[in-house]
Amino acid sequence: MKVKKAAKTTKKAAGRRAIPYALISKLVAEGNDALTIAKRINRVNDGEDKSHTVRAIISSMRSKGWKDDQGKIHKLKIERVGQVKKTKGAAKKSSPKPKANGTPQLDGKSLSAGAGRE
Repeated sequence: MKVKKAAKTTKKAAGRRAIPYALISKLVAEGNDALTIAKRINRVNDGEDKSHTVRAIISSMRSKGWKDDQGKIHKLKIERVGQVKKTKGAAKKSSPKPKANGTPQLDGKSLSAGAGRE
């Protein structure tokens, strides 16, 4: 009696996933930040910079644009992705500092120019 061998299972390489440009442009227009968009479209990276891929996609959408279903090219018209960071309190204005000049002046001339010598 012959014994059947187990079939070899081969792991397929992951293919390229389509980028949901319409969804990204909608989320950007709503004012979501890059990490929120990455979570919504399931493209969160491992490691320190979790939204790197999404920020690269958004940058490309801003500069090169993307084609919709009809073949028309669109570009993002938003300069910054996400909400503006709030600052703590009002910005302090510093008082102007006096000039630090190494040579004292007498009668409009510096000592190196001959002032004080008689």
